[in-house]
Amino acid sequence: MTAPTTTDRRLPLVLRNRAFGTVWLGQVFTQAAVRMFQVGISWWLIAYAATGAGGLASGLFMAVSTLPAVALAPLVARTIARFAHRSLLRAAAGGAGAVATVLAVWACASDLPVTAAYAATLALATCQAFFDPCLTTSVPELVDDEDIEAATGF
Repeated sequence: MTAPTTTDRRLPLVLRNRAFGTVWLGQVFTQAAVRMFQVGISWWLIAYAATGAGGLASGLFMAVSTLPAVALAPLVARTIARFAHRSLLRAAAGGAGAVATVLAVWACASDLPVTAAYAATLALATCQAFFDPCLTTSVPELVDDEDIEAATGF
């Protein structure tokens, strides 16, 4: 790599490092989509799908959302150590996009069964269980050594 100029160093890391900026932008979109999905499904469960048992339905939803990150931690660690981080990030984000698209099409075409929402939640949480730690471990590959602290903080 060529040494950055003083002007380059004044730009935010996300603007002066294209690889980091791309991964960061992907992370922002992924996190926003996950949060929108969680709010939307919670609202749907409480308001429409779980008549009289909204608390139980939303509690089960939260448990299903958390389960993959806990249960798959050893598998995720081995997978991240074995495969290229960018490929894993792409696969996790692509898988989540595919699941969300299928769920959205199904919901628009007919009444969505609650079990389908829970299955999609489990699939999306599994994708996120791979995406989040892979993102963290990929930072040293994306930025120069002197930018690792700034990249991690950003």
